[in-house]
Amino acid sequence: PAGAIDQSGYRSFTQQELIRIFTVVKHERTTHHRLIPWILLTTGCRLSEAVQLRTHDIKQTASGVWFFDWKHEPLAEYPMMLKSRSDNNRMCPMHPRLLDTGILKLDRSYIGRLFPDVSQHTASHSKHFQKLLQAQGIWERKKTCYHSFRNNAKEMWREAGIPIDYRNAITGHKAIGAGEQHYGKLLNDMPEQLYKQLNKVDLSWLP
Repeated sequence: PAGAIDQSGYRSFTQQELIRIFTVVKHERTTHHRLIPWILLTTGCRLSEAVQLRTHDIKQTASGVWFFDWKHEPLAEYPMMLKSRSDNNRMCPMHPRLLDTGILKLDRSYIGRLFPDVSQHTASHSKHFQKLLQAQGIWERKKTCYHSFRNNAKEMWREAGIPIDYRNAITGHKAIGAGEQHYGKLLNDMPEQLYKQLNKVDLSWLP
C-alpha cells in the first residue's frame, strides 16, 4: 500500500550484506569512503556527525582509550552541529576494529576537519553509497542507506548484552532515570566505562 515503506523505515543490513559491503569498502580509493562506514557501524553516529568530525575530536584517556569527543559547537571555527544540540554530547570510544582501519594514522597536526575537502552536505555521500549498494544488489528505496548502519549498531549492542543506559550513552541519548540525567557524572562522559561495554561486540567476521 501507498506509504508502507515510509511507515516501516530503514532496515538493518544482514550479516552477509555487511560482509559484501565492507569487502568493497576495503578497496575504496578515498580515505573518507573507506573510514566513514566503519565509524557509522562502530559508533552508531549519524552521517552528518561523521563528516563534521574535526582533528581535535579524536582524543585519548589517561588509561589509553581512544574516543571521539562529540560536542555541539555551532559557533566554532569548524562547527559541530548535533541533532539534539548539547543533549547529544558524548565521549564515544573507538571499537578495536575501527582502530584497525588506521584512523589514528590520519594527519591530525592541523586544526580542521578530520576529512579535509570533504563536503559537509550528506547528499553527495549518500549518493556514492547508494551506487555501492546498487552494484551489490542491496539497495532498497528508503530501506537501505548509511542510516542502516545505525540500526545495525544498536542491534549488535543489544545482542552483546550491553545495558540500555550504556547504549544510549554511546549514541548521546539521555539516560532512562531522571536521577541519572541530573546528578553526578554521566555515562556519556565516561569513555573508559563505555569501552568496556563496546568491546563486547565481536566484529572479527568482517573483512
